[in-house]
Amino acid sequence: MALLTPGYIIYNTHAQSDHSERIVVATTHPFLASLVKLIGDVYVDVIDIIPPGIDPHEYELPIDIIRKIGSSDIIIIDALHHLPVSDRIYELYRDKSIVLLDELLKAGWKPEKIPGTDVENLHEVFFDRKALTITIDIVSNILIKAASNKGLKIAEYLSTKSEEVKKALLRSFAEAKRIIESLGIDSVALYSPVLYYLMRSLGINISIILTPDPETEPSPLSLQALRSQTSRCLLISSDLERVDINRLSESLSPFGINVIFIEALPLDPLDLQIFPISVSSRLIECAKVNMSLTSTSKSTAGSVTGDQQAYLSYLLPAGSAVLGLILGVTLGFLLGKRYRGRSL
Repeated sequence: MALLTPGYIIYNTHAQSDHSERIVVATTHPFLASLVKLIGDVYVDVIDIIPPGIDPHEYELPIDIIRKIGSSDIIIIDALHHLPVSDRIYELYRDKSIVLLDELLKAGWKPEKIPGTDVENLHEVFFDRKALTITIDIVSNILIKAASNKGLKIAEYLSTKSEEVKKALLRSFAEAKRIIESLGIDSVALYSPVLYYLMRSLGINISIILTPDPETEPSPLSLQALRSQTSRCLLISSDLERVDINRLSESLSPFGINVIFIEALPLDPLDLQIFPISVSSRLIECAKVNMSLTSTSKSTAGSVTGDQQAYLSYLLPAGSAVLGLILGVTLGFLLGKRYRGRSL
C-alpha cells in the first residue's frame, strides 16, 4: 500500500507522539545528549546531567537533580573513573546505568595511545568516526529496548532514524575531509588529546600534543618542542579544554604559531549531523598560516600547489559565506529528508 512508504511511517509516528509516553534518558555528556535527542526525537526527554559551561570535574549534583536522574528510564554514562559525578551516579543507579566506553570495547573498538606516551586516550572517544558509528547503534538499541519496556511501538522508526543519522554523519566526515585535503592541511599541533580522534578521523596527522591531560598545563619543555615543529597551527577546543587563552597566545605568537579555537561540541541536535564540516571551516585559519609560511620560505619542498593557491584565493576572502552555503545545502537536505513525510 502507498501508506507504507517511509515518508508516511515517519509522519505517522510523529502524529501519534503527542499521545505517547516518552523515554526519559539522563546523560553525563552534552554530545550524548544531542545524539539521544537526534535519534529519539519527540519520543525522548533528555536530562543533561552536567550543564554546559560548568567545569565537570568540580560539579556536585544538587539533591533535586539526583532525584530527577533516579526517575529516568536510562542513564548513559560516557566513562567511569574520570569524573566524580559520573562515578557517583553509577553508584546510586547502577541498575539503570549504561557505560558507553564499556559498550564500545565490547563491540570491538580499541582506543589509541596518546602519542609519545603509553597511556590510552579515553578523551572524547565518540569523535572517532568508527566509535561514533558504533555509538549510534548502541544508543539506538538502548532506546528500542526502553521503548519496548514502555509499550511504545517505535522500533522501526528508531532503527530507520539511527541509520539516517549515521549516513548523514559519514557524508559530513567525507565532505570535511575533502575540504581539508583541498586546503593542503596535513598536520596540526594539539593542546591536549581532546581533539585527537576528531583530527585523525579527518585525515590530519598530529605533530605534537602539549599535555596528556587537558587539566594540566603544558611543561616548558613541551612548549619548546612546539616551537621547533613545522606545524605552526595549535588547535584548542574552547568548549572542552580549560586554557588561559590570552597568556598562551601571547607566549606563542612571537614564534609564528597561530592558536586556533574550535567549538567542537554540537549542543543543538541538528548541528551534530554536520559538526565535522563546521570544525573543518575553522581550519581555514591553519591554511592561511601555512600559505603565509610557504610563500616566504626559500625552500620549495613544502610549497603550496597551484590548485591549493587557487582554492585558497577563492575560499579565504569568501570565508563565512562559503561555509554558510555548504552548511545551508547540507542542513537543507537533512531537514527535507526528515520532514518530507509531513506533506503526504
